[in-house]
Amino acid sequence: MRIDNEIIYLGSINPLSVLTVREIPADYMIRFESEALVDEIIENAIGRKTYEQWLSD
Repeated sequence: MRIDNEIIYLGSINPLSVLTVREIPADYMIRFESEALVDEIIENAIGRKTYEQWLSD
């Protein structure tokens, strides 16, 4: 997951993966462009304090 002020990517993509297994779903990535959604995820899923620490590292 990558977060900035307006864009968030959710999912996982492994471009080097060439093996498809029935029990393992295919990789996917969804891009959202929404400052409100980013703020919602920061506040409720990550926590503002943790997010600020990630930015300072």
